Amino acid sequence: MAGSPFAAGTYPYEVAVDPTGKFAYVPNAGSNNVSAYTINATTGALTAMAGSPFAAGSYPYGVAVDPTGTFAYVPNASSTNVSAYTINATTGALAAMAGSPFAAGADPHEVAVDPTGKFAYVPNAGSDNVSAYTINATTGALTAVAGSPFAAGSLPVGVAVGGIP
Repeated sequence: MAGSPFAAGTYPYEVAVDPTGKFAYVPNAGSNNVSAYTINATTGALTAMAGSPFAAGSYPYGVAVDPTGTFAYVPNASSTNVSAYTINATTGALAAMAGSPFAAGADPHEVAVDPTGKFAYVPNAGSDNVSAYTINATTGALTAVAGSPFAAGSLPVGVAVGGIP
């Protein structure tokens, strides 16, 4: 497509798109930030939004947007935490939420938010476990679920959640 490839930071890892399909987010592990784009509804082309890239922790490795498109979560592999942001509904810009970053295990990879937007899960490759959190529906803040983190196999680097619509 015209304009592709689109500029990002160093070591971009994945892309998350908000539920409306208007915004895209890319964690840049080598730049310690998140590139944010608006998506052209006709062509699919990406345009960097004002303020992008947004600061993250050390070695941000994944990104997830909650089902309402209100919050975004980025695990920081070298910081052993999760950066959490509110998403401006009009511009898509990210703003660090109160309490962010939230503690995670060693070398957190990826993040998954369940389809109801009530829970988030982060596999911690360096500590062989998965951190589980409840998501505050109003603020987006993460609170560890009782008993978290939960034991997992060796080097967990991904987690998937799903549901029946």
